[in-house]
Amino acid sequence: MKRFLPRALVPAAFVALALFLGQRLLNLYTGPWASFLRPAHDFLLAAAGHDSTGLAHLGASEELIQRTLAVAAAHPDQVALDQLRLSSGSRSGDTTRVTYFHSGCAGNILVLTFVARGSRSRIQDASLPCEAP
Repeated sequence: MKRFLPRALVPAAFVALALFLGQRLLNLYTGPWASFLRPAHDFLLAAAGHDSTGLAHLGASEELIQRTLAVAAAHPDQVALDQLRLSSGSRSGDTTRVTYFHSGCAGNILVLTFVARGSRSRIQDASLPCEAP
């Protein structure tokens, strides 16, 4: 009888882990941060193309545009779109910080700060993974 209990717990733990990871993955693509994946994609696409107008259309300030273009020129691998994965986010008032895993550089985390919501949202700041401190 003592050996039955641990053997039953292993499959139950495996099922629980699979459900947890499945829910986590599903939440990333349907949860509250999923709507921020497209603007991040557009941001990196504009940076890769050295498109200051595209960055301005995303609501980026002139300072952010210049900083983003400089970092993209110095580290073009970090704007590769196939390396971007949504991680998490946090909201405080009308400000939303969204974190993405990005394997283009050693820092591997891209954080975009958005202001406002919906169609009026704009990128206020970016913490780029290869950016010099």
